[in-house]
Amino acid sequence: MPMVEKNFIVIGGGIIGLVLAYKIKIRLPHKTVLVIEKEKDSVTHGTGRNRDIIHNVIYYPPETLKAKYCVSDLK
Repeated sequence: MPMVEKNFIVIGGGIIGLVLAYKIKIRLPHKTVLVIEKEKDSVTHGTGRNRDIIHNVIYYPPETLKAKYCVSDLK
């Protein structure tokens, strides 16, 4: 397999990985993104199996590092 250079590699084709790849392409359209997923189809297991971790971000107090990191812009 030939080596292909990419600017970003996202490991995991679940909802978070796909949204991250999408946001990178929206904000940095000239950059290349590769999504690597071990399953045959993306989002095979679904967010419901993540014990609602994806929803917990709304509970971070605004001044915390976690909250700031979640909303920081890609440079």
